[in-house]
Amino acid sequence: MVQLYFIEFSRNTAFQQLKLCCEKSFGETAACLNLNREMTRTEHKVTREDRKVASQEPVVTQLKQQMGHIKSKRTDAEKKHLTAQKVAEYRGLKTEFDNE
Repeated sequence: MVQLYFIEFSRNTAFQQLKLCCEKSFGETAACLNLNREMTRTEHKVTREDRKVASQEPVVTQLKQQMGHIKSKRTDAEKKHLTAQKVAEYRGLKTEFDNE
């Protein structure tokens, strides 16, 4: 997904430059076409640095946590508290159904 963003950005830049070139003078159309070919050939390759920057964004970090790529940073006490809370909720639901 991040890769598409970088490629799309470089293509937009190339087409903007092509449009500016062609608007300046119609006689230089061949030069504009060569510029377009050169810009589309040199699309931005996603590097390790790009991945590092993208992986530090909050949205990406949140998605990785949801997918299980990053281990939870909860402490043992927090995990035990959540487990106890779920058990208490279950027991509360169980007693409500038993009373009916």
